Parts: sequence; C-alpha cells; structure tokens
Amino acid sequence: MTRVAELKQRDALPESQRPAFDEIVASRGAIQGPFGVLLHSPELARRAAAVGGYLRYESALEPRLRETAVMATAGLNECDYEWAAHEPIAKKAGVPQSVIDAIGERRPADLAPEDRDIYELAVGIIQTHRVPQELFDRLKSRLGLPGLVEVVAAIGYWSFVAATLNTFEVLPHVDPRGDRSEKGTMPTPEAQH
Repeated sequence: MTRVAELKQRDALPESQRPAFDEIVASRGAIQGPFGVLLHSPELARRAAAVGGYLRYESALEPRLRETAVMATAGLNECDYEWAAHEPIAKKAGVPQSVIDAIGERRPADLAPEDRDIYELAVGIIQTHRVPQELFDRLKSRLGLPGLVEVVAAIGYWSFVAATLNTFEVLPHVDPRGDRSEKGTMPTPEAQH
C-alpha cells in the first residue's frame, strides 16, 4: 500500500490546484505512476509531467534508445513500478527481450556495445555519480551533444520518478490473488548475477 493517499480524483484537490490535475490527465489520460503522489505538490507534478512528456513524446531521442535508458534506470534504481510500466513500452519501441533481461539481471557484458554504453551511462549517473571520459566521448560522437544531453536528462528524469515511486511505495498492479504477474516485473535479486 502506498505510504500516502494518492490524489487520483480531481475533487481531492482544492479548486485552485485543479488545473495541474487537468493538464496531467489531458496529456496522459489518467493520474497514474508517480503523479498520484506528486499532486500533493501540484506545481511540481505539472512541471514533472511536462518534462516527462517532452522526453517521451517530443525529444529527438530514438524510442529504442530512450527506452533502453529507462529500463536501465528502472533496474538500477530497483523500481518495480517503473520496470512494469516501461517493459511493454520498451518492447514496442524495439528493445529486444534479451536486452531487457540482461539489463534486469545486471549483465552488461551480454549487451551489444550501443546498449552497453547506455547502460554504463546510467551506472555512471546513478551509482558512481561520474561518467568516464571515454564513454562520454563515445556517446557524444554517436548521439551528438543534444542527444547526449537528452539521454542524460532522461536518466535523471526517470531516476526522479523511481525515487518518488520507491520512497512512497507506489507498487505496480497486483492481481486480486495478491500476486504480481510474471510479465512486467523485475527479476528478483536472486535471479540477478
């Protein structure tokens, strides 16, 4: 259960804060993921939705690259919700199941160099807080400076989302029997190498 009440109904907010709710619903169709929590700070929720909307729908990043970065971010942050939400999006964007599995099981050696670079960028940002110069130069050459800026922003944005989801214990869908479906959940730590 989420640690705080999720604000998923428009009337749960004061009238003056409902425009943020309306903008998020207009852009995403519903209040889900971190937004039920973020709406406790409506202006933050509105601005976060705008950044996420840009990165997902307007950015110059290729969808496959973006979703590889999101899956790496979800896996490294151990965010079940983000993983479950983005796994089908990643597949639709062309990320092979073998790449998703290698990311989830933290097997970067099993990734093609282009995917491994994105994974290692996420490791640098999330875990070591530094990106090696060689990796930086390789990604700048491959993606161009605007592309590198946007993939770094994507990893940062989805880390913010993961921090919100994990801190407030927003969980992915649980079926009526109380079991998470196998599809769309991160491998258990025991399955990670």
